[in-house]
Amino acid sequence: MEMIFCKKFLNIPCHGEPPLINSVTKKEYDCHQQSCPKDSYCHRGADFAKCCQELDFEEDCSDTVFGCCPDDKTPALGPNYGGCPNVCQCNRLGSYLTKCDPKTKQCYCKPGVGGLRCDRCEAGYWGLHKINEGNAGCIRKCSTLIAYWRKFSVQTKLINLFLE
Repeated sequence: MEMIFCKKFLNIPCHGEPPLINSVTKKEYDCHQQSCPKDSYCHRGADFAKCCQELDFEEDCSDTVFGCCPDDKTPALGPNYGGCPNVCQCNRLGSYLTKCDPKTKQCYCKPGVGGLRCDRCEAGYWGLHKINEGNAGCIRKCSTLIAYWRKFSVQTKLINLFLE
């Protein structure tokens, strides 16, 4: 029963985007059994391993309003290199991008990840290092949810006994 309760909090393959389909078999790629095609990555969860399309946020920075960052590749998101990776220092595991909001300097954090640089798990979550193993973000602490569920179940049973 506890595992069923926790399962609904597990990650969704490809962050909700459709997994890649093998053009020959017409089935989703399963990276437990095969490697993913070029320009894709393996997203592993507790009960899945799907190949997902790499997100491409690249654009020609010389054509943007604020020009290029010092790396001459990344578009600056604000004046004075606003939002540039060298200014933001976003955590490579916890952030979707190396860029950040040019005004607040807030990096774009993955689910369950927090902090200005997306360098820690939020309260009730754990496993920032697990993102490197294919998780979409930090993992919700099911033990906390199970404890709440157990407490709720005991209270419900006591109320039912009292009403009988």
